[in-house]
Amino acid sequence: MAGLVRAEIVSNTPVREGIFKLTLSGVERSAPGQFLMVHLPDSGHILPRPISVYDYCEDCGETSLVYSVVGRGTKLLSRLEGGPLSVTGPLGNGFPIEGGDVAVIGGGLGIAPLNYLTRALKGRSSGRVDAFLGYSQEVFIKEGFEIADSLTVDVGGYITDYADFSKYAAVYACGPIPMLRAAAKKAAYAGTKLYISLERRMGCGVGACFACSVETACGNRRVCKDGPVFLSAEVKNL
Repeated sequence: MAGLVRAEIVSNTPVREGIFKLTLSGVERSAPGQFLMVHLPDSGHILPRPISVYDYCEDCGETSLVYSVVGRGTKLLSRLEGGPLSVTGPLGNGFPIEGGDVAVIGGGLGIAPLNYLTRALKGRSSGRVDAFLGYSQEVFIKEGFEIADSLTVDVGGYITDYADFSKYAAVYACGPIPMLRAAAKKAAYAGTKLYISLERRMGCGVGACFACSVETACGNRRVCKDGPVFLSAEVKNL
Protein backbone atom coordinates (compact mmCIF):
# COMPACT_ATOMS: atom_id res chain seq x y z
CA MET A 1 0.00 0.00 0.00
CA ALA A 2 1.29 3.47 -0.87
CA GLY A 3 2.21 5.58 2.13
CA LEU A 4 2.47 9.27 2.92
CA VAL A 5 4.46 11.14 0.27
CA ARG A 6 5.90 14.65 0.34
CA ALA A 7 5.03 15.92 -3.13
CA GLU A 8 5.83 19.27 -4.72
CA ILE A 9 3.23 21.57 -6.26
CA VAL A 10 4.11 22.25 -9.89
CA SER A 11 0.98 24.32 -10.58
CA ASN A 12 -2.46 24.94 -9.09
CA THR A 13 -4.62 26.88 -11.53
CA PRO A 14 -8.36 27.44 -12.11
CA VAL A 15 -9.95 25.78 -15.14
CA ARG A 16 -13.18 27.68 -14.48
CA GLU A 17 -14.68 29.43 -11.47
CA GLY A 18 -14.56 27.09 -8.47
CA ILE A 19 -12.67 24.27 -10.21
CA PHE A 20 -8.89 23.89 -10.12
CA LYS A 21 -6.27 21.69 -11.72
CA LEU A 22 -3.45 20.73 -9.34
CA THR A 23 -0.24 19.23 -10.75
CA LEU A 24 2.23 17.49 -8.44
CA SER A 25 5.67 15.98 -8.80
CA GLY A 26 7.10 13.22 -6.63
CA VAL A 27 3.99 10.99 -6.61
CA GLU A 28 4.18 7.33 -7.62
CA ARG A 29 2.65 6.43 -10.96
CA SER A 30 -1.06 5.69 -10.63
CA ALA A 31 -3.50 3.57 -12.63
CA PRO A 32 -6.57 5.16 -14.24
CA GLY A 33 -9.32 5.39 -11.64
CA GLN A 34 -7.08 5.63 -8.57
CA PHE A 35 -7.06 8.62 -6.21
CA LEU A 36 -4.89 10.50 -3.71
CA MET A 37 -5.68 11.58 -0.18
CA VAL A 38 -4.49 15.19 -0.06
CA HIS A 39 -3.37 16.44 3.36
CA LEU A 40 -3.96 20.16 3.74
CA PRO A 41 -1.22 22.18 5.47
CA ASP A 42 -2.09 24.19 8.58
CA SER A 43 -5.69 23.04 8.40
CA GLY A 44 -6.28 22.11 12.03
CA HIS A 45 -8.63 19.16 12.30
CA ILE A 46 -9.71 19.03 8.65
CA LEU A 47 -9.42 15.50 7.29
CA PRO A 48 -7.45 14.84 4.10
CA ARG A 49 -9.45 15.11 0.90
CA PRO A 50 -9.79 12.24 -1.62
CA ILE A 51 -9.20 13.51 -5.17
CA SER A 52 -9.16 11.29 -8.24
CA VAL A 53 -6.22 11.31 -10.63
CA TYR A 54 -6.96 13.36 -13.73
CA ASP A 55 -3.77 12.42 -15.56
CA TYR A 56 -0.26 11.09 -15.16
CA CYS A 57 2.63 12.21 -17.38
CA GLU A 58 5.04 9.36 -17.97
CA ASP A 59 7.70 11.64 -19.47
CA CYS A 60 7.80 14.19 -16.65
CA GLY A 61 6.53 12.05 -13.77
CA GLU A 62 3.81 14.54 -12.83
CA THR A 63 0.35 13.71 -11.49
CA SER A 64 -2.61 16.03 -12.13
CA LEU A 65 -5.80 16.28 -10.09
CA VAL A 66 -8.96 18.27 -10.78
CA TYR A 67 -11.03 19.37 -7.79
CA SER A 68 -13.95 21.60 -6.90
CA VAL A 69 -13.81 24.24 -4.17
CA VAL A 70 -16.73 23.27 -1.94
CA GLY A 71 -15.61 23.94 1.63
CA ARG A 72 -12.88 25.19 3.92
CA GLY A 73 -10.44 22.42 3.04
CA THR A 74 -10.56 22.78 -0.72
CA LYS A 75 -10.57 26.57 -0.36
CA LEU A 76 -7.28 26.29 1.51
CA LEU A 77 -5.98 23.98 -1.18
CA SER A 78 -6.92 26.41 -3.97
CA ARG A 79 -4.77 29.13 -2.37
CA LEU A 80 -1.55 27.11 -2.56
CA GLU A 81 0.78 28.32 -5.31
CA GLY A 82 3.82 26.11 -4.77
CA GLY A 83 5.94 24.28 -2.23
CA PRO A 84 5.48 20.88 -0.60
CA LEU A 85 2.18 19.07 -0.17
CA SER A 86 1.69 15.77 1.65
CA VAL A 87 -0.42 13.14 -0.07
CA THR A 88 -1.19 9.48 0.49
CA GLY A 89 -1.45 7.31 -2.58
CA PRO A 90 -2.18 6.41 -5.20
CA LEU A 91 -4.99 4.47 -3.53
CA GLY A 92 -7.89 2.25 -4.52
CA ASN A 93 -8.48 -0.05 -7.44
CA GLY A 94 -8.58 1.48 -10.89
CA PHE A 95 -10.53 0.71 -14.05
CA PRO A 96 -9.86 -2.66 -15.75
CA ILE A 97 -8.74 -2.13 -19.34
CA GLU A 98 -11.17 -4.18 -21.43
CA GLY A 99 -10.79 -5.17 -25.08
CA GLY A 100 -13.19 -4.44 -27.93
CA ASP A 101 -15.21 -1.29 -28.50
CA VAL A 102 -15.78 0.68 -25.30
CA ALA A 103 -17.32 3.96 -24.14
CA VAL A 104 -16.56 6.38 -21.31
CA ILE A 105 -19.42 8.43 -19.86
CA GLY A 106 -18.73 11.29 -17.48
CA GLY A 107 -20.91 13.82 -15.73
CA GLY A 108 -19.69 17.04 -14.10
CA LEU A 109 -16.52 16.63 -12.05
CA GLY A 110 -16.85 12.88 -12.62
CA ILE A 111 -15.38 13.54 -16.06
CA ALA A 112 -11.94 14.10 -14.49
CA PRO A 113 -10.79 10.49 -13.85
CA LEU A 114 -11.99 9.42 -17.31
CA ASN A 115 -9.35 11.58 -19.01
CA TYR A 116 -6.47 9.32 -17.93
CA LEU A 117 -8.61 6.25 -18.62
CA THR A 118 -9.39 7.37 -22.18
CA ARG A 119 -5.69 7.68 -22.95
CA ALA A 120 -5.03 4.22 -21.52
CA LEU A 121 -7.86 2.71 -23.56
CA LYS A 122 -6.56 4.37 -26.72
CA GLY A 123 -3.22 2.70 -26.07
CA ARG A 124 -4.68 -0.75 -26.71
CA SER A 125 -3.88 -2.54 -29.95
CA SER A 126 -7.48 -2.51 -31.23
CA GLY A 127 -11.05 -1.39 -30.49
CA ARG A 128 -12.64 2.06 -30.62
CA VAL A 129 -13.20 4.41 -27.70
CA ASP A 130 -16.23 6.72 -27.68
CA ALA A 131 -16.49 9.51 -25.10
CA PHE A 132 -19.71 11.06 -23.78
CA LEU A 133 -19.33 14.11 -21.51
CA GLY A 134 -22.21 15.84 -19.73
CA TYR A 135 -22.04 19.23 -18.04
CA SER A 136 -24.70 20.98 -15.99
CA GLN A 137 -23.85 24.56 -16.99
CA GLU A 138 -20.66 24.97 -19.03
CA VAL A 139 -17.96 22.85 -20.65
CA PHE A 140 -14.62 22.39 -18.86
CA ILE A 141 -11.68 19.91 -18.94
CA LYS A 142 -12.72 18.59 -22.34
CA GLU A 143 -9.33 18.91 -24.03
CA GLY A 144 -7.86 15.47 -23.29
CA PHE A 145 -10.84 13.66 -24.81
CA GLU A 146 -10.18 14.67 -28.42
CA ILE A 147 -8.14 11.48 -28.81
CA ALA A 148 -11.36 9.41 -28.55
CA ASP A 149 -12.74 7.98 -31.78
CA SER A 150 -15.88 10.04 -31.21
CA LEU A 151 -16.70 12.75 -28.67
CA THR A 152 -20.24 13.71 -27.66
CA VAL A 153 -20.75 16.73 -25.40
CA ASP A 154 -24.01 17.86 -23.81
CA VAL A 155 -24.80 20.77 -21.50
CA GLY A 156 -27.84 20.68 -19.24
CA GLY A 157 -29.29 17.38 -20.49
CA TYR A 158 -28.88 13.66 -19.87
CA ILE A 159 -25.63 12.42 -21.39
CA THR A 160 -26.62 8.76 -21.00
CA ASP A 161 -29.36 9.31 -23.60
CA TYR A 162 -26.70 9.64 -26.30
CA ALA A 163 -25.00 6.29 -25.72
CA ASP A 164 -26.17 3.02 -27.29
CA PHE A 165 -24.86 0.55 -24.72
CA SER A 166 -25.49 -2.43 -26.99
CA LYS A 167 -22.63 -1.27 -29.23
CA TYR A 168 -19.96 -1.78 -26.57
CA ALA A 169 -18.13 -4.63 -24.89
CA ALA A 170 -17.77 -2.44 -21.80
CA VAL A 171 -18.75 1.02 -20.60
CA TYR A 172 -17.01 3.13 -17.94
CA ALA A 173 -18.89 5.83 -16.03
CA CYS A 174 -18.24 8.39 -13.33
CA GLY A 175 -20.52 11.19 -12.21
CA PRO A 176 -23.59 12.01 -10.11
CA ILE A 177 -25.61 9.11 -8.72
CA PRO A 178 -28.67 9.80 -10.95
CA MET A 179 -26.41 9.53 -14.00
CA LEU A 180 -24.83 6.31 -12.74
CA ARG A 181 -28.28 4.90 -11.97
CA ALA A 182 -29.47 5.67 -15.52
CA ALA A 183 -26.31 4.12 -16.97
CA ALA A 184 -26.77 0.98 -14.86
CA LYS A 185 -30.33 0.51 -16.15
CA LYS A 186 -29.22 0.89 -19.76
CA ALA A 187 -26.30 -1.50 -19.25
CA ALA A 188 -28.53 -4.13 -17.64
CA TYR A 189 -31.03 -3.88 -20.50
CA ALA A 190 -28.28 -4.18 -23.13
CA GLY A 191 -26.36 -6.90 -21.28
CA THR A 192 -23.24 -4.70 -21.31
CA LYS A 193 -20.58 -4.68 -18.62
CA LEU A 194 -20.55 -1.32 -16.83
CA TYR A 195 -17.76 -0.14 -14.52
CA ILE A 196 -18.68 2.76 -12.26
CA SER A 197 -16.45 4.91 -10.08
CA LEU A 198 -18.19 5.87 -6.84
CA GLU A 199 -17.65 8.98 -4.76
CA ARG A 200 -18.10 8.78 -1.00
CA ARG A 201 -16.98 10.78 2.03
CA MET A 202 -13.76 9.19 3.28
CA GLY A 203 -12.06 9.43 6.64
CA CYS A 204 -8.84 7.56 6.02
CA GLY A 205 -8.67 6.40 2.40
CA VAL A 206 -7.09 3.06 3.30
CA GLY A 207 -10.06 1.01 4.53
CA ALA A 208 -9.54 1.40 8.27
CA CYS A 209 -12.54 3.53 9.26
CA PHE A 210 -15.34 2.00 7.11
CA ALA A 211 -16.84 5.49 6.66
CA CYS A 212 -17.25 4.96 2.91
CA SER A 213 -18.99 1.57 2.92
CA VAL A 214 -21.39 0.67 0.12
CA GLU A 215 -23.74 -2.31 -0.02
CA THR A 216 -22.92 -4.80 -2.74
CA ALA A 217 -23.90 -8.34 -3.72
CA CYS A 218 -20.79 -9.47 -1.79
CA GLY A 219 -21.72 -7.57 1.38
CA ASN A 220 -20.54 -4.16 2.51
CA ARG A 221 -17.46 -3.00 0.61
CA ARG A 222 -15.22 -0.02 1.23
CA VAL A 223 -15.14 2.47 -1.64
CA CYS A 224 -11.59 3.56 -0.76
CA LYS A 225 -10.07 0.08 -0.42
CA ASP A 226 -12.29 -2.22 -2.52
CA GLY A 227 -13.17 0.48 -5.05
CA PRO A 228 -13.71 3.18 -6.04
CA VAL A 229 -14.39 1.19 -9.23
CA PHE A 230 -17.12 -1.47 -9.11
CA LEU A 231 -19.20 -3.37 -11.61
CA SER A 232 -22.61 -1.68 -11.55
CA ALA A 233 -24.39 -5.05 -11.36
CA GLU A 234 -22.68 -5.68 -7.99
CA VAL A 235 -23.77 -2.46 -6.30
CA LYS A 236 -27.10 -2.45 -4.45
CA ASN A 237 -29.38 0.56 -4.04
CA LEU A 238 -27.44 2.61 -6.56
